[in-house]
Amino acid sequence: MMKMLKFLLVILFGITVAACGGGEGSEGGAGGGAISATATTTAQNLTVGVAMVSFSPLTPSGSAIPYTYSYTGTLPAGLNFNASTGAVTGTPTATYATANLVFSVQDANKAVAGTTSTVSFTVL
Repeated sequence: MMKMLKFLLVILFGITVAACGGGEGSEGGAGGGAISATATTTAQNLTVGVAMVSFSPLTPSGSAIPYTYSYTGTLPAGLNFNASTGAVTGTPTATYATANLVFSVQDANKAVAGTTSTVSFTVL
């Protein structure tokens, strides 16, 4: 009986530690340390009705995954932004005067990378 009680306590302790994020691998994913990112700032000169090549303005590394991406500004009509991958895809449906969008990325711990990517979008 005593061995069974000790066994249950060990299991319960292990479950509690795991649920609280303790133990090995508690950083939320691969990597560790501060989040960093490499920016791709290639201007996106697009044409109405022509699908764009998928574009990822930031490549993060380090820290806790998953990463979450965001941007400020307004994407041209018909384009989509994936907050899980950071990719911009789609087919522009209307002309769009040149405007800059600023992309950023944060890690699972809500730490934001110091590098952002400013990208110019134009649709003719």
